[in-house]
Amino acid sequence: MLPLPKIALSAADYPRLEQLARVATQRGDISAMFLVLEINRAEIVPGDAPDLQSVVTIGSWITYWTNWGVPRKTVQLVWPEDCKSDLAQISVLSHWGLH
Repeated sequence: MLPLPKIALSAADYPRLEQLARVATQRGDISAMFLVLEINRAEIVPGDAPDLQSVVTIGSWITYWTNWGVPRKTVQLVWPEDCKSDLAQISVLSHWGLH
């Protein structure tokens, strides 16, 4: 089994993301349960940390692809309430936002 990649989480995003994930978990959201596990193993870094430019934060534009042939896609990671029907945005609570 491959080791899990390291996770760094901005101190600015941490409190809200942790609360959002816990509330969604209490409602039975499976993706949120996974998010709680990932938050628990994350290193919390200050907002002015020099490596923060290499960390995906809320508002970051990311490019992802899957192993099953879906073409690459670039989207902006946003809070659930900020996610419009715009296909260029993805909620941090969606199963795609967690990867």
